[in-house]
Amino acid sequence: MAVETLSRTFLPFAQRKHLDKIEMILIENLPCSSFSHIQAIGYDAKTKILKVNYKSGSIYTYFQVPAQIFQTMLTTYNLGIYINSHIRGNYHYQRFIPRYI
Repeated sequence: MAVETLSRTFLPFAQRKHLDKIEMILIENLPCSSFSHIQAIGYDAKTKILKVNYKSGSIYTYFQVPAQIFQTMLTTYNLGIYINSHIRGNYHYQRFIPRYI
């Protein structure tokens, strides 16, 4: 399986290197709705980077997300609705799409 990364080259090298070190939390370990298309989330307070891994394999990386937003995400009932209403459109992001060969 190969992974195609979109826009990754536009990140400063220090941030690209750091993305792989963000600890991810599986959704099963959160009080979120089990119907979510989201597999895992992760956050780094130092760089304010939020990563969202979807069950489809897509990965969204959001930048300059305040820690309070992530803390609220951990307690929300439906993570998908929260991301659509509080994250998307409010923060710059980059999308990584898997490509299977």
